[in-house]
Amino acid sequence: MSLPPGIPKVLVRYAVVEFLTIQAGLCLGKPEQGGIFIGQYRTPHIEITDYTRPGKTDRSALYSFSKSDPIHQSVATARWHQSRGTETYIGEWHSHPYGPPLPSTVDTNTWQGISDKTSMPMVFAIAAPEGWALYTVNQSNRRFKPNYCRYLSDGTSGKVFAIEPGSALPHITYCVVSP
Repeated sequence: MSLPPGIPKVLVRYAVVEFLTIQAGLCLGKPEQGGIFIGQYRTPHIEITDYTRPGKTDRSALYSFSKSDPIHQSVATARWHQSRGTETYIGEWHSHPYGPPLPSTVDTNTWQGISDKTSMPMVFAIAAPEGWALYTVNQSNRRFKPNYCRYLSDGTSGKVFAIEPGSALPHITYCVVSP
């Protein structure tokens, strides 16, 4: 399988894929959890390189999650300095206790508020009992579009994620898992 050249991609490190897959398998009936994504802008692509886990002082309930622990900012700041400004905060993830990984109105409003503060693309994820999904902001109309991902294998370069057929997001076509 070859990826079309020139089409923006969301690159996802395999450790992040494993983490989101595990979170999806563990969240049934449990309070929401969440964290941030650390990554790089590799114009025109976005690479998710790492994530934070919930902090001790984050607020978690069955249908809500709020990052209040300073660990998230500390990790983002440390990675920014360690990478000399190439790795940064690029989005957030959280879990839902039931159903498919679909955002609530609160989710999309929160994401919109985050995205309105930057001109850079942002990536958001929901892990739910029926799987997990990435969401990005369409920079032209500032609307969220889902990128449902699933495993594929090309037999040569390891594991690859691809957007499910029929995805409504034309500007990001593939999520490639990098080692």
